[in-house]
Amino acid sequence: MQSRLIFLLIISTAVLMTACQPLDPNWTAVPPVPETELPATPGVTLEPQGFIQRIHDPVMAKEGDTYYVFST
Repeated sequence: MQSRLIFLLIISTAVLMTACQPLDPNWTAVPPVPETELPATPGVTLEPQGFIQRIHDPVMAKEGDTYYVFST
């Protein structure tokens, strides 16, 4: 009975140790990032037009092609 326990312990240790090894030594958890050929275009800052008030805690909602700004 004791020899069976030792045998199972050795086999289970061997199985667990091989399961911890990666299949490919060059494998990484992070996929490679493809290089971009075109640089990103810089952002454009739009100057506000029309009736402007400074607002606190703004929330924007879109309905169709119209944007609404709600504030406190």
